[in-house]
Amino acid sequence: MRKIILSILLLLFLFSCSESDEIEVLYRSGDYEAALERSNELLGNQLSENALYWKMLSSWALSMNDDASDAASLYLLLYPEEDDSHHLMVLRAVLLLDNNKAKAIEAGKELYSASLLGKAGASRLYKLLCEAEDPMADELYSYVRPLLTSTENAYLLIDSEASSEMIILALEAMYEDRVEDELYADALNEALFLFMDRNEEDMIVSLALSTAPEDPELSITIGDLLYSLGDYRNAAEYWAKGREKSPEGYRIRMRLLGSVI
Repeated sequence: MRKIILSILLLLFLFSCSESDEIEVLYRSGDYEAALERSNELLGNQLSENALYWKMLSSWALSMNDDASDAASLYLLLYPEEDDSHHLMVLRAVLLLDNNKAKAIEAGKELYSASLLGKAGASRLYKLLCEAEDPMADELYSYVRPLLTSTENAYLLIDSEASSEMIILALEAMYEDRVEDELYADALNEALFLFMDRNEEDMIVSLALSTAPEDPELSITIGDLLYSLGDYRNAAEYWAKGREKSPEGYRIRMRLLGSVI
């Protein structure tokens, strides 16, 4: 009964709203499919700044990243002078989703100048700046480094193909770091969590060695785990399985291995 009453109230509220307000209500209620459908319907009849904005957010929420990116780019093209929260969210979408690296960098720099970049945005922008060999990369790294854990920092540097010296220092810091509750995190896909106990290291090594992952990313993760446990020979074998995934990462890890054996 309560759900019926709430539905009736929602419908009454929607009838009292403008069409763009209706889309916002649908989006904020979590009905992203309906919000996207209404956005497309409205945009099919007339150009609407709000409908375009909520289409972007609804597409993003539904993991339709290409559609969200297209809507964000069109928004900036049509409304470049806007200076509000909508504009800033659109810039964030362009930075995180747009395949046009030049556009993503431009959006990221605007967010950075407004001190609204955030950890994910700063990490993405740093990677793009490194790829573009933009001299601003060093300045941005100084900004983003305090926001990252040692694990996040190490893999950001590897992914961005920063200098070998920076990556080795970051890896050494990562391997020395221990989480207080002894949970050791998978640094690449944040999905592999193993309980770390000094008395169970042999069991963990056996578990890793009994796994023959075809996924090179998982091979790299297991190699990192084995390295952290001091099993350098098997670590090297698993890193080699992931060599195709990250040739530079493999070279750097082997260089690090050479410094400890």
